[in-house]
Amino acid sequence: MDSTQDPVVGNWYRRLDDDAEFQVVAMDAFDGFVELQHFHGEVEAMELEQWYAMVVEDIEPPKDWSDPLSFAVYGDGDGAGGELEQDWERGFSEWPAEESSPSYE
Repeated sequence: MDSTQDPVVGNWYRRLDDDAEFQVVAMDAFDGFVELQHFHGEVEAMELEQWYAMVVEDIEPPKDWSDPLSFAVYGDGDGAGGELEQDWERGFSEWPAEESSPSYE
């Protein structure tokens, strides 16, 4: 059984054959391509023919769907964080003051 659903940008779907969850992030009907972003962050482009060969169902966005799409994780991935993460988490008052103010003369 093939899919009869047209891909809708922004909608979430689940493939019934492997339970993969993904969001349609782009579609070009003129060139016949659709771009998917899987729940864990991988991006996949496919031809519309491939889309219609899949069996999919509409689903609600997963509760934590923004995690794979965010860029808040820095460092080596073990949660310890790197220099950039530490700088990002610093409060505004912790940044050093400018040594000299620019003059606009």
